Amino acid sequence: GSQKGLDAHQILWVQEEFKQMKHLYEHGVTVPKAIAVNGISIIMEFIGDEDGNPAPRISDLKMEKDAAQEAFHQSVRNLKLIVRSCRVHGDYSTFNILWHKGQAVVIDFPQVMEFKNNRNALAYLERDVHSLCASFRKQGVLAEEGHILREIRASQQEEE
Repeated sequence: GSQKGLDAHQILWVQEEFKQMKHLYEHGVTVPKAIAVNGISIIMEFIGDEDGNPAPRISDLKMEKDAAQEAFHQSVRNLKLIVRSCRVHGDYSTFNILWHKGQAVVIDFPQVMEFKNNRNALAYLERDVHSLCASFRKQGVLAEEGHILREIRASQQEEE
C-alpha cells in the first residue's frame, strides 16, 4: 500500500501489457507493434495519419454498410487469433478497435489473460463476443453472438 509498492505494481502492469502486445503481434493479431517499455510507458507503433491524428475507434464512427461489415469480419478474425494464441482480451468491443486505412487494429491490453490459467476465461470470452456483436449491431451489422462464439470455439479446438 506504500507509494513504492503502488509504483512497482504499475510498472509490473505496464510490463505485462507490453508482453501481451508482443505475444498477440507475434500470433498475427492486428495490433500496434510494441517497441519498448520504459517504466510506466510503452513505446509502440503509431496508428494514425501523417499529421499526427490518431486513428478513430470504430465506436466513434458511423460506417458505411460495407465498411462496417468488413471491420466486423476483421474484428472476428482478430478475436479468433487472440483465442488461438491462448489469450482472452477481456474488454473486446468497438471501443478498443481502431479503424485505419481499411484495417481493424486492436488496442487496450492490460486485462488480457491466458486462457488456460484462468477458470473464468470462457466467461470473459463470452462477454467479449457479446460486447463485439452488440457494438457492431450499432453499426448496422447483423452480428449473431451464438454463431460467432461457436465459430471461435471451433477454431480454438482445431489448435488444441
